[in-house]
Amino acid sequence: MIRYFTSGRLPIDVLISFCSGAIFLILDFLLALFVDRWTGPLLLVWRVTLALAVGCLATLAISRLVSLNANLKRFKLGFQAGGAIVMMTIVYLVNPPPFLDPTDSPHTPESTLLQPGYDFLQQASTAQWSNGSISLTFPGQQNDAEGYVYYTDFAPNAVLENGKPAQAFLSTHPEWVPHGTIEGKYGPFLISHNIRIIYQVGLGYGAIGSHGVAFRVEFEEINQPDRILLLRQVATYNEKMTDFMVDLDQIAGKEGYINLSVDALDDADQDWAIWTIAKVVRSH
Repeated sequence: MIRYFTSGRLPIDVLISFCSGAIFLILDFLLALFVDRWTGPLLLVWRVTLALAVGCLATLAISRLVSLNANLKRFKLGFQAGGAIVMMTIVYLVNPPPFLDPTDSPHTPESTLLQPGYDFLQQASTAQWSNGSISLTFPGQQNDAEGYVYYTDFAPNAVLENGKPAQAFLSTHPEWVPHGTIEGKYGPFLISHNIRIIYQVGLGYGAIGSHGVAFRVEFEEINQPDRILLLRQVATYNEKMTDFMVDLDQIAGKEGYINLSVDALDDADQDWAIWTIAKVVRSH
C-alpha cells in the first residue's frame, strides 16, 4: 500500500488528509462526550487548533513510513496545510458548528393555531410562569415572596371582591417588591384572523390593603426582540370586577407567544390578582 502512494499513482497529501481527518473526527467525537456544547469562538479555536495539530502529526507519522524524496520534503508544510484544509472542509460540511448552522439554533416548539374556544385559565399549567427574574412553579405556594400562581375550578369558600362566590379562577400574586411582576407565557401560537380575547379580572375579597395592580396582555413574536403591548388595565379594590377585551387583528397571521402578567405598581401588599375569564372568542 505504501508503494501505491509513493509510486505517484495517488498524491501522498491525499493520504495525509484522509488520516488527519479520521483522527480529527475521533477526537471531536470524544470531546462531545464530555463537553455538552461549545459555541462561538471557543468551538472555532478548538477545531482550528485540533485541525492543525492533527495535520502536522499525521504528516510526521507518514513521513516516517514513506521515504520522501527531497522535493517532497520541501512541501511537507504544504501537505500539512492541505490536509488540515481538506479535512476541516469535510467536517464542517458534515457537522457544522452551531454558529455556522442555522438549523442548530435553540429549538422553538411548533406553533398551534389560536382560535375561538381557547381558555387561558384552563391552560395555565402549560404556560411558562416567572416573576421576571426566576421561573415559578405551577401551581405555586400561596404567600411565596417570589410570587405565586394557581388555578382552581372548585373553591366553595372563595369570594371575589364584588362579594360573589368564585367558581373557576386563576389566582396570581406578583413578587413582593415594588413593581414586582408575575407573568405567564403561553404558546407559541399562530394567530387566527377575526378573533379577540375577553377577560374579567379583579382582586380577592378583602384586599383593602392593595394599592391596585396593572393587568397586561402582550404579544411576543418569534425571533423579534420587542413585545407588542395589546392592553394594560389598572384595577383597584372597588368591590367590582373589571371586564375588558383585546382585539387580535393587529397580530393576525403572526407566530408568537401571548403573555399575561400582573404588575404590583407601588407595592405588592394584598395584590391578590384574580382572573375569572380569559378566553378566545370570534370577533364578528
